[in-house]
Amino acid sequence: MQGVVKVLLAQDIPGVNNAMPSPYLPEEVLCSRRVMYAGQAIALVIAGVSCMQDRL
Repeated sequence: MQGVVKVLLAQDIPGVNNAMPSPYLPEEVLCSRRVMYAGQAIALVIAGVSCMQDRL
């Protein structure tokens, strides 16, 4: 898509894909397998133009 610089997925995160350091309730930064709830992030889209960021 024009204006998109890069799309990052869970496998692109170096190290541990965990935003919550708790061993009891791990929370992935980007979903790596099954989506667990509505609104869970599955990708990070980097766009070069601010109007493109709003469309995605």
